[in-house]
Amino acid sequence: MTSQKSILIVGCSTHGISSMLAQELAKRNHLVFIAVPDPSKVPQHTSTLPTVKVITLDPRTPASVAEGAKAVASATEEEHGARGLDVLINDAGLSQPLALLDAVMDAAKDVYEAKVTETLSMAGAFVDVLARKQGRILNLSSSGAFIAAPCMSPFRPALTTA
Repeated sequence: MTSQKSILIVGCSTHGISSMLAQELAKRNHLVFIAVPDPSKVPQHTSTLPTVKVITLDPRTPASVAEGAKAVASATEEEHGARGLDVLINDAGLSQPLALLDAVMDAAKDVYEAKVTETLSMAGAFVDVLARKQGRILNLSSSGAFIAAPCMSPFRPALTTA
């Protein structure tokens, strides 16, 4: 039998892969933190599982990221005695399906910010709690990074960079 792991999932949409991943990990008795800007949007069937803890964290806001890191560090200490975080899963992001010539620069910047800058911010904020357990970082991406669809122009570079 494997020991309980502590896992942070950033981003957890109602029907996304992260929500299903959180449910499966919780069923295996792992301590799962779900970090989202609006906790009310986490599906109730996920947020009410006994080993799931929902924290408010907006990856676009440095103060929110710092508070989220403190909350996770504190919770892992309560649950495991300064054990730390085993895995950080970055799945926060957005898509702006626009053709390259129609792309609005602000929309392209938002996509890049979500998949690159915010991913780096999360890694930096959680490095100490990850280091306690020699934890891992998993950055989820999309097959959109490899599909040459005309409407994916602003989205593709951000996915391949992250």
